[in-house]
Amino acid sequence: MFEVSSVFYLHVALWAVGLHGVWEYAQVIPLYRCWGRWTRWQRIWVLPAATLGDAVATVAFAAGTAALLGPESVQPLTMAGAATLLGVGLAAGLVFETVARALDLWHYEDSMPTLRIGRYHVGVAPILQMTILPVLSVWVAG
Repeated sequence: MFEVSSVFYLHVALWAVGLHGVWEYAQVIPLYRCWGRWTRWQRIWVLPAATLGDAVATVAFAAGTAALLGPESVQPLTMAGAATLLGVGLAAGLVFETVARALDLWHYEDSMPTLRIGRYHVGVAPILQMTILPVLSVWVAG
C-alpha cells in the first residue's frame, strides 16, 4: 500500500479549477439570473471564487475517498473510487444547492432544469457539476 502524493492532489486541484471554471462560466448566463444584476466587481470575483470552492471540494472528495477506500482507489481511479466520488459528489451537490437556495443566494432562469427537494426547486446543472467533475478531475490527474 502507498500514500497518495501531494503532487497528485495538486494535479487534481488544477484539473478541477479548469473543469469547474469552464462549467461555471458556461452555465451562468443561460441558467442564472444574477449576471445582469451583478456589479462589475461581482462579475470579476464571484465565478473565480465559486471555481476555487469547487476545486477545494473536489480535492476534499478525493482525499476522503482515499481515506475511506485506500489510496489505490484514487490513484489510479478504480471503479469503487469512481462510484464513491459519484455518490459523495451527488450528495454534496444536493446539499450545497439546497442550502444555497434556502439562503436565497441565487435565482434560476426558466431554462434551468430543476428538481424539488423539500420546499425548494434546485438546479440540476450544478448538481451534475458536483457529481461528474470531481470524478473527471481525479481520473485525468491519475
